Amino acid sequence: MPVSYCRTVLSVALLFFAFSSPANGSFPIPPRDGQVLEERGVESLVDDFEASSPRFTVSATNNAPGLKVSIRNGIEFEGVRSLHVTSSAPLKGRSYFSLCWKFPEPADFSANEGFAYRINLQKPVSRIRIIVCEKTNYSFWYADTFPDPARLNEWQMVEIPSRFSWIQGGGRSPEQDRKTSNLKEIVFLRFDVSGATQDETAFGLDEIGFVAKVAHYDGIVAKLGNWGQDLVHWRTNAPFRLVAGFHGKAQEKDLRARFYTIDYHGAETNLVLDKTVKAGTTNLWAGFTVPSKGPGFGRIIGVVYDGTNPLYRTSRGYTTIQGLHPEDDGRNPDSIFGIWVGGNAWIRMIGAKWRRMSLRGHEVKFPDKENPLNPPYENVLRKRPEGLDSFLCFVGMPKWLSSRPKETEAYKFPPADYALYGEYLKNAMAVNKDNFEFYEIWNEPVPWAGWRGNVDELVRLSETTWKSVHAAKPDAHVLGPGGYSFLPEFTEEFFEKGGGKWIDDVVVHGYTPAPPDKHFVEGLREFKSILARYGQSDKNIYITEMGYATPSVTEEDMASFLVRCYMYAWEEGVRVMIWHNLRCWSEYPPAFDLQWRDGTPRPAFTAYAVMTRELEGAKLVSRLSGLPSPSHVAFAFERRGVRTVVAWDKDVKRGEEGTPLELKFEPFSSVAIVDIVGGERTVKLDESGRLSIRPGRDPVYVRQVR
Repeated sequence: MPVSYCRTVLSVALLFFAFSSPANGSFPIPPRDGQVLEERGVESLVDDFEASSPRFTVSATNNAPGLKVSIRNGIEFEGVRSLHVTSSAPLKGRSYFSLCWKFPEPADFSANEGFAYRINLQKPVSRIRIIVCEKTNYSFWYADTFPDPARLNEWQMVEIPSRFSWIQGGGRSPEQDRKTSNLKEIVFLRFDVSGATQDETAFGLDEIGFVAKVAHYDGIVAKLGNWGQDLVHWRTNAPFRLVAGFHGKAQEKDLRARFYTIDYHGAETNLVLDKTVKAGTTNLWAGFTVPSKGPGFGRIIGVVYDGTNPLYRTSRGYTTIQGLHPEDDGRNPDSIFGIWVGGNAWIRMIGAKWRRMSLRGHEVKFPDKENPLNPPYENVLRKRPEGLDSFLCFVGMPKWLSSRPKETEAYKFPPADYALYGEYLKNAMAVNKDNFEFYEIWNEPVPWAGWRGNVDELVRLSETTWKSVHAAKPDAHVLGPGGYSFLPEFTEEFFEKGGGKWIDDVVVHGYTPAPPDKHFVEGLREFKSILARYGQSDKNIYITEMGYATPSVTEEDMASFLVRCYMYAWEEGVRVMIWHNLRCWSEYPPAFDLQWRDGTPRPAFTAYAVMTRELEGAKLVSRLSGLPSPSHVAFAFERRGVRTVVAWDKDVKRGEEGTPLELKFEPFSSVAIVDIVGGERTVKLDESGRLSIRPGRDPVYVRQVR
């Protein structure tokens, strides 16, 4: 969890402060509400790499070829030395290795504001997992951290706040772990470094240790009293009528609260509320209005000040979206667009045509334990949502049927009796077969991920599932194998052992490191080459989970990568791709979601709605060739006789313009240029029909106007 939750640039200029943000242009997350704290350094050191002999050890793996760890001068934050680490790219998979510290005396990880380290990335890393061992029972706890990949070659501090605590795992929810963690006597610390897939890893490390406790502000805080439905306007340009609340411990002097709005591009700011919170106030509400200037995304940022000193900050997204064109409303089984998880009304609102549902093993109960297949049994109905098409995924082995029923994760183990599992599936199909056409054999059944059996057992599970589903519904499509990413070794083993015989189409999850222009495209193409080698190319590919999470990417890049991924998936012939997910499950990162837990939108929510409005029902004509720069990417689509080009520059930095790109349309026609959040302008072309644009990091839509 990065330190960006507390990174704030203080300024006597109120407006400057209200919108100051990290170097990559993202807004601090999490949380969106919190005390304003200046970025602090590490104050109680575990290691600063200044000692004459190393305090750490290195644990390398076969997935970290050419691993080099050295103490060197030249790239340091403080002092004269820092640790420098490089690892060459493995042929397959990602670079993985560990740095380990043993403490001579147990360390109290709960007595400080947080644990932190200072890192200088020369090459992005996918994740650094911090693992600690507690002296009591030698239990292990971990926390995932995500250095900002946009901040290459500069020092950044990454912090794990104590108040969020750590996760132990083992079948419990993260929320349960955070309530029960006891980190008072830590004897061992390990950095598990995961590089990006097939990429080199290189970084400097300095100042590992603890951040001291600070005096937390307990005075008046600002809250936006509106939920998601008030901050998402659909098919209307009406103003947003909102309420701000100011609550907390009464202060001895007046405070000032200011709410601003800022658009997605950061080019326009407006003061929408300026309120004095009188001394002695404990509860105050104030209404205000935010004008809607048409389709787009913006943020409302509120700050409570003591004079010019900011005390507390809150932030929410708001958006106006147009929805699909009337001709594109309703079901469309041929659409590529899907979303999971979230309310069906929200899914339809932003134009998705597919969603995913699950049927969990513990939900189908057989009360007669002596003869569990005798009625009466309780079967769970999963009804296809109105207006959407859907996949049904069988998730989890019933505990009574598991081959390891006493294990914490009994639901991940193969069945004790495959024939009985087949009967179980037939019973589950009895009330669900009329609502679905597509069935996934399991969710992410990779050994020691979502599956505690081996691949041979998975193939047998696939056979049982295929036979049972087709017995109930002969025209059904059974999908597998369903890896959590493209996973070439797992995919090859599944087909090598005959799994292809027991699936009608192919399902996979598309999670890959950023950016998608490299990792998603390369992973998908390698996956397709494996299908070709095993005679599976005639089967459709369905990606039933895909996404990027903050804070490993910024909110803005999440929106950009979403659109890019759909364009690449479309080009590679993916039948459906389901974005994961619509609504936030947790208040803690990583967050893949298009909406926060309260329903308020993030930029990717708007980007998805704009994408479906521009491209639902369209046909991909081609990727444009002969572009002026290797960094340009452009696709041409056609819908109802109208041509649309989607273009971006994959190498340009956020906030910068790319090099010119010339497009050709009909002479004397007009084109609409639509940005990623729906802002639109019209350009009249001359007799040449040529249009020159400078696409940036975010995809832009250029649509012929009829």
